[in-house]
Amino acid sequence: NIERVEVLDGSAARTIGAGAFTGAVNMVTRRAIKPAIAASITGGEHGLLRSHIHASFAKDPLGIWVSAGKVFSDGDAANTDVDLRNAYLRAGYSEGQTMGDVQAGFQDKKFGAAGFYSPRFPNQYEETALWFASIRASAGNKVRVSPVAYWRHRSDHFLLDRNNPSFYQN
Repeated sequence: NIERVEVLDGSAARTIGAGAFTGAVNMVTRRAIKPAIAASITGGEHGLLRSHIHASFAKDPLGIWVSAGKVFSDGDAANTDVDLRNAYLRAGYSEGQTMGDVQAGFQDKKFGAAGFYSPRFPNQYEETALWFASIRASAGNKVRVSPVAYWRHRSDHFLLDRNNPSFYQN
């Protein structure tokens, strides 16, 4: 889904947002340029299964890019399993001086942390989720109006011992 990664160093990065004081990493997502569909599936050791599909539709003035994927593995060592799902949508409209862009997506990840946070507790487990959406538009010749709205929600559930959730969770 990523077209390119831009690394902005210094105060010029503040064009990205108020929190970018000394720099920012800007990931530019793909836009639909032509109609296409692609899918892939990979399998491997330790129950690895990775699948991905994306499709795009483009006919001026509209472009739509949609993708979804899943990764699953039992892990190569105890408590290194992973179950990841994600989906992404980008739709754009551009005609003359008028443009609009909508993006939305989610990622759901469940994984055994195998002592990552502390070697004292090798059975750590975590579930994270991220949902986001944005919409922006721009119109006008002499006076240009460009409203933008963003929404992001993240959740994180951590178990210090996945076999005994009541021991400690956050």
